[in-house]
Amino acid sequence: MTLRIAIAPSAQVQLEELAEWWQTHRPSASTDLATEFQRVVEVLAQMPFLGRPYRRRRSRNVRHYPIAGTPYHVFHAPTPDRGELRVLAVWSVVRGEAPRS
Repeated sequence: MTLRIAIAPSAQVQLEELAEWWQTHRPSASTDLATEFQRVVEVLAQMPFLGRPYRRRRSRNVRHYPIAGTPYHVFHAPTPDRGELRVLAVWSVVRGEAPRS
């Protein structure tokens, strides 16, 4: 079963800002952030419990999964009973602070 993908507005803004930054500051990188994000989300829609539980969040079902070739992770909440995978944030785990969403 493939889950429907719902991206929180704040996560969409984060992705757009990070993709722009990545393109400007990492032009020779072999990784395209937006493309890798899409690949990760498609994988998570099919296997929603991949990644590690995010223990700093109150909700037990929040997980994070790395975007290959970048320091960023997709923070997501799978709800298979509703047929949905909600993307909550696109965030670097090296920032030293938690995502705002």
